[in-house]
Amino acid sequence: MKTTSRSNLDSLARQSDWPSVSIYLPTHRSGSEGHAGKVRLKKLLNEANDRLAARGVRPADARDILAPVGAYIDDQAFWKKQSDGLAIFVSPNGLHTFRLMSHFEDLVVVNSRFHIAPLAALPHADERFFILAVSKNRVRLLEADRSRATAVDVPDLPASAEESLHYDQPSTTRQFHTALLGRGMSKGAAYHGDGSFAEEAKSELLEYFRIIDRAIHPTLRDQSAPLVFVGVDYLDPIFRAANTYAYLADRHVPGNPDRWSEEQLREKAWLCVQDHFDAPCEKAIAEYGQRVAEDRASDDLQAVLMAAAEGRVETLLFDATQHRWGKWDGERLQAHFHHERRDESDDLLDLAIWQTLMHNGSVYAVRPEQLPARAPCAALFRYSFAAAK
Repeated sequence: MKTTSRSNLDSLARQSDWPSVSIYLPTHRSGSEGHAGKVRLKKLLNEANDRLAARGVRPADARDILAPVGAYIDDQAFWKKQSDGLAIFVSPNGLHTFRLMSHFEDLVVVNSRFHIAPLAALPHADERFFILAVSKNRVRLLEADRSRATAVDVPDLPASAEESLHYDQPSTTRQFHTALLGRGMSKGAAYHGDGSFAEEAKSELLEYFRIIDRAIHPTLRDQSAPLVFVGVDYLDPIFRAANTYAYLADRHVPGNPDRWSEEQLREKAWLCVQDHFDAPCEKAIAEYGQRVAEDRASDDLQAVLMAAAEGRVETLLFDATQHRWGKWDGERLQAHFHHERRDESDDLLDLAIWQTLMHNGSVYAVRPEQLPARAPCAALFRYSFAAAK
């Protein structure tokens, strides 16, 4: 099973083979619901067979193409490991399967390329970030995205402050230090010793964080995903002084992370990086009106398809709940829309997404109300139509 990273989406989009069959269906996380999934997939396979026949594929060839998908029907282990949705792509060149945390409508599409719009609408695994949760008792590094978090095994990561700084003898300084890690410089905290102990404790904390920074450096060295620090407020500026990772998030999660599960840490840390990942889409939405005035944007699908085919679409915003069935004349750069789906119909909205990706543009699924006049899509162009002539 694959993740929906931008690289995987691009790889899928670049595969062109006749016939290519795309199948989407909702599934259930519970293994007890596997029977319903089997029945649904069997029905969709019958539909795929009919659509292949309608497009002139010989029955024997259709059976050969769909056989790897049919093998899933009686695969008990396969149905015990489902999520919320299943996407299957099969062609004479191979099979690609995605278990995804998103519900899909039943859909079968036969074309010379895979139907990627539902995948393009999902949050991608590229939207990754790291979480460093630190207290006196525990240090955790997690890798996360919008929907899940996973612990990262880091060699030499200290298990605690005591282990890191080799606390083998009690002292008032140590009591001050561990109080800082556990509760922060709160007004009601009780510390031992005079003001000089505070500076010594901060120095020890700085050394503690330098040890942590050195431990996580090999893991993060080639990364560019944001890192969110989780710890009591007083620790954040000290960690920042020790940190050498270039992509430390501006915001941190305050509090003692010992109380929080990996999922709770992900939920809290996501709030610190959400704007970072949503910014390009929000910027495109905000700029759309001005771009229209400059003849560098449109919500007319015919104009969008023409621009996408020419490589002029910089950013495509689309409504993932819609389809626009029809045929595209690549020679004349002309769309022919169908009021209802026909055997030979293509989803022209999916074509616009595909063309945009093929020319290194960005695609974002947005809410219907974020598009002009509830159009199926809106595109921001790299340059105007007049400049293209």
